[in-house]
Amino acid sequence: MIESTKIRTCKIKNSRLFIGLLALLCINAKAFSASPQPNIIFVYFDDLGYGDLSCLNKESKISTPNFDKFAEEGLTLLDAHTPSAVCTPSRYGVLTGRYPWRSGLKSGVLGSFSPSLIRPGRRTIANLLGQNGYNTAIIGKWHLGLDWQVKDQGEAEYKEVYMKAYKENKNQKYADPGVDFKQKIVLGPNELGFDYSYICSASWDMSPIAFIEDGRVEGEVVTKKKHSKTGYANPQVKLEDALPVFADKVDSYIKKMAKEDKPFFLYYPSTAPHTPHVPNQKFIGKSDAGLYGDFVTECDWVLERLMSSLKESGIDENTLVIVSSDNGPENDMVINYAKYKHKGAGILRGRKRNNFEGGNRIPTFLRWPAKIEPSSVSSEPLSLVDIYATCADVIDVQLSEREAEDSHSFLPLLFGQPYTREAGVVMVNSGGRFAMRKGDWVYMHHKAENSPEGAPNEPKERDNSPVQLYNLSTDIEQKFNKASQYPGKTKELEETLGSYIKNGRSNPGIEVKNDPTYYGKKWKQAEWVY
Repeated sequence: MIESTKIRTCKIKNSRLFIGLLALLCINAKAFSASPQPNIIFVYFDDLGYGDLSCLNKESKISTPNFDKFAEEGLTLLDAHTPSAVCTPSRYGVLTGRYPWRSGLKSGVLGSFSPSLIRPGRRTIANLLGQNGYNTAIIGKWHLGLDWQVKDQGEAEYKEVYMKAYKENKNQKYADPGVDFKQKIVLGPNELGFDYSYICSASWDMSPIAFIEDGRVEGEVVTKKKHSKTGYANPQVKLEDALPVFADKVDSYIKKMAKEDKPFFLYYPSTAPHTPHVPNQKFIGKSDAGLYGDFVTECDWVLERLMSSLKESGIDENTLVIVSSDNGPENDMVINYAKYKHKGAGILRGRKRNNFEGGNRIPTFLRWPAKIEPSSVSSEPLSLVDIYATCADVIDVQLSEREAEDSHSFLPLLFGQPYTREAGVVMVNSGGRFAMRKGDWVYMHHKAENSPEGAPNEPKERDNSPVQLYNLSTDIEQKFNKASQYPGKTKELEETLGSYIKNGRSNPGIEVKNDPTYYGKKWKQAEWVY
């Protein structure tokens, strides 16, 4: 169910018609500016695949009635992409409006105790909205690093202490610099624009398994090696607690803010359906795709609970809710396919961690009853980094040239108006290799990636060409590499991608610098070094 009619610009031949249309648009603009600022909620599921939802995949083995209803009541973006095929960088891109490979993290994700990837001075969407009259909150999974305090280190900079532990630790990703869980976190969501935060630090299988409110860990954290990859957890917290606890906190926050005189921005990043797959008892057996499918069913309940909170609070009409996922489905989609014939990415090739469409094309929906027409659909290629500039347009704020360097507002789509993203959409895989979408074409500056044996939608023979080029209008499954047949198009997209990297931005503005590598090593991605 991927096909749709793209919203296109029509040529206006009659000048009177043009003047009348222009006047109508001005009237609509005035009406829009006079209306109260909307509440904005961004719900970010974790590893939810394009094919998991029944509204996007009629052959899905999982029934998702609340996602389906949400799609019917708003705008479905059929061609939206995450800036990365893995977790941490995708979240960086959403919150900063900047491609994550411009940050200090050039590949992979952060570990349990990595310092904050977003450093002081880098504006976030929470800063943008908070400085323009919004109350801001995050409730859910962070996974962008935290600057903890360290035992017996006094005022030492956390980043320096961590780097020492990182270099000395054989399992570097999970280096433990001696965190003091009883002390308040020095740099986290509250220092990056959020008025309120109730989070877990990273994925729900990474330390500490505990809830953190406004920079302080709830309860006592002890060593419990079976509970997480690095062994720290609050023994009072069960793995099944994450979704209902966060849902309760969201409900309380919404009902509190509904009584206030100012709008709010809520960033609601879920821990699910990422591993561990731990659906609560009432959801077990509710799908035809095993525990993973049952966990997606619980995600469907999360959305239902959120919408109920809005309606009960009487603020549903003027609340813009954006729902998406941080990347494609996990490798265990292969198991799900073998046992249940469920395709987590639908007809798309690939999965989490790679640059094929299954890794970064994700389910994305927007609902705003006061403005968005029900059952709206667009197939314009977009990136989730565009949410930043779109929110700025929603509140009619001009961005500076040194923020959101890759964000492009798609506000016209919300009102059913023509829109084309002028710049290409750039993605990276878990190894930091580049791909770029422009129009119907997607270019990959690397060889085809390996998929697990038995993965659905994989061609029988692997193409070993050094680069890849696919025309998605005729080959959505990415079976046929056209790079050798269209050398001109290949070169054009390669040069455009190179210019985006070199200029430090892909939207109009002054040239800026990309950040040096997070771990102090030379930045070398693909064949480009800047």
